[in-house]
Amino acid sequence: MIVGFDGVPIVRGGGRPDEIVAGEVRPSLAREARRLWGVENNIYQFGHRGYVAVDGGARDCPYSYMKDLVTKESSEMAEEARTKVIEATSMEWELMPQHVELYHREIVSAADADGMGVRASSVLWEKIGVGGAVLPHYHNVAEIIHITVGQVRLLCNGEWRTYRAGDTFHVPAGVVHSVVNDDTVPTEQISIFLPVEENMPANRFFETVQVPVPVDRPLAKGAK
Repeated sequence: MIVGFDGVPIVRGGGRPDEIVAGEVRPSLAREARRLWGVENNIYQFGHRGYVAVDGGARDCPYSYMKDLVTKESSEMAEEARTKVIEATSMEWELMPQHVELYHREIVSAADADGMGVRASSVLWEKIGVGGAVLPHYHNVAEIIHITVGQVRLLCNGEWRTYRAGDTFHVPAGVVHSVVNDDTVPTEQISIFLPVEENMPANRFFETVQVPVPVDRPLAKGAK
């Protein structure tokens, strides 16, 4: 049996000897439950249990093992919530041999996305050499392509069209597409691959909270 982050079984075996079962377990969901769920009787709120066992009740946790648990978890969460920097000089361009003169650097992997608690398959920084192309294909995920350098030809809904740096393409899962270098220099693009899910909740724009931390240089007039 494989149990999910909320204590509900994901997969049950059939009781056969040497049976192998498989299921998807997402640590990021468990971490989110620890942060956001209220005091509930589930395996991720174990540190709250036992308070009522103190005569007269307790306003603070009286048990050392619980304090140790909270301290350790807080330090782990603080370590997880740090900005990660991947410098371009540390990455090599890797050839994607199934296409023509297409190179990539993966700037966000599926594991990176799991660590940030988001759903994403990959984010690639891609370069298409002169005379090169991302040959016609489709994915089982949605793709967002943003051209950052040069001019390209895009196979868009069955037609070839010319686009330039600054243009963005939204490609649903299963849609055939292709990008061809249409320039005298290598072109570059950022390609974001996102899982497609049925009955997913509606997306919404993000929130931003400014904090009073001084910047390390003078700002333009009128800036706050």
